[in-house]
Amino acid sequence: MSAVSNRKLPLGGVLMALVAAVVPVHSLLAAPAAGAGAGGEGLFSGAGAGSFYIGLDYSPAFGSIKDFKVQEAGGTTRGVFPYKRDAAGRVDFKVHNFDWSAPEPKISFKDSMLTALEGSIGYSIGGARVEVEVGYERFVIKGGKKSNEDTASVFLLGKELAYDTARGQVDRLATALGKMTKGEAKKWGNAIESATGTTNGEKVSQKVCGNGTTSGTTNQCGKNTADGTTTKISAVFTEGTEAISSMETASGASGTISLQGMANNINNLSKEDKAVVAGAFARAVEGAEVIEVRAIGSTSVMLNACYDLLTDGIGVVPYACAGIGGNFVSVVDGHINPKFAYRVKAGLSYALTPEISAFAGAFYHKVLGDGDYDELPLSHISDYTGTAGKNKDTGIASFNFAYFGGELGVRFAF
Repeated sequence: MSAVSNRKLPLGGVLMALVAAVVPVHSLLAAPAAGAGAGGEGLFSGAGAGSFYIGLDYSPAFGSIKDFKVQEAGGTTRGVFPYKRDAAGRVDFKVHNFDWSAPEPKISFKDSMLTALEGSIGYSIGGARVEVEVGYERFVIKGGKKSNEDTASVFLLGKELAYDTARGQVDRLATALGKMTKGEAKKWGNAIESATGTTNGEKVSQKVCGNGTTSGTTNQCGKNTADGTTTKISAVFTEGTEAISSMETASGASGTISLQGMANNINNLSKEDKAVVAGAFARAVEGAEVIEVRAIGSTSVMLNACYDLLTDGIGVVPYACAGIGGNFVSVVDGHINPKFAYRVKAGLSYALTPEISAFAGAFYHKVLGDGDYDELPLSHISDYTGTAGKNKDTGIASFNFAYFGGELGVRFAF
């Protein structure tokens, strides 16, 4: 089932459409029954007569959203970084507003309590019922408070260089550094050196290169020799499309750079300095995407087959239902992914009047499929200065989705 964008499925609208479709059918079935006493039996008469009904209920749900992961559609995402909880001002997708010290935060969701409504319309005859049931659940992301409810839902999708820097994966970082072109390395150096505020960008750049000798007019980076001289990254690399690994010899003795030395120097930086380096990778080399996940919303449309265990002289009637249908799942506001689903429920009903009954029960609802929710719209970091085309426009979320809960409501027969 493919994704749908910019469509909303209001519970009331769906129910009104169902009522409009059922009322004419009810009239056709009721007409013969009304004339049964005039010389013929209706389609449903006596003890076997059926009736249509409408049900409305409150159905709080406890979500089971497991293994939530998100990445851009190209598959280059290595880690997810949250927006800084203490960031001041409006939400701004610049790299310094994200917490580079907290890769792969646990993304979890609250239970659906307030926005938990269901409605059904069906036909019953004897102890059997068939109904179409429409429900809505909304599982809001955890971690949001009044002071930061907008930022708790914002995440940056980081790529290889930024992620390896943040996680301290030195060997991987050294390999990834060698894939940069000379032009990208120069832009990366400029991005670091332009950092302001509490961190001096030029000093961070010098720490990345470390101590090294200057051979003639050639600046070196990552050699970490006994020479006390230092240089900036932007002074080592010139414009060009050649990979910077070409500047390092196999032995490292006569090369201009040492990739392993640079990676070690980056790993030895403070948390604040690492954030500058990782942000510069995203800003000037790799790019990064931003996704906003405020809640998992789900509108379900189910076809249920039910059975009421009718007993004479007892007002309370047990019931059980099983149904199949679909869920229209929203991970990002304004975008819907349809999925197949099944539902089972059981409970007790009690007749308040011949036409009105109250019921209470429990249910389990499982969304089927591969667990992938694709074509999610992504935003780009706002301060990207690298090569065009690195930032992607769509992403994929993956998670197992099920929920269970209770239902409390009334049915009106007509």
